[in-house]
Amino acid sequence: MLKDDSFRSGTSDAPTCECGAGKEKYAEHYLFHCIRYSKRREEMINQLLQIRKKDKTIDISETLLLAPQFDNISKSQRRIIKEVLFEFILAISRSL
Repeated sequence: MLKDDSFRSGTSDAPTCECGAGKEKYAEHYLFHCIRYSKRREEMINQLLQIRKKDKTIDISETLLLAPQFDNISKSQRRIIKEVLFEFILAISRSL
């Protein structure tokens, strides 16, 4: 759960991200911008860049990570993307 959601539901003391960037309202911040996770994010992105789509690297986006079935990629590629995302979430000890 993102901090803003958690705050609204009463399970967090504040809606702000611990990095100080403001409200943690969107998954995009958590997945791509929060400085707290930069090292793990770099590892995740490097793994994702190994996935090829018609001899080109895939475009890494929030949609790719959270809804890969809408990005016109194969079932086996979707499985890899989900595994890489879950490894990232486990490594930073957070959940969405």
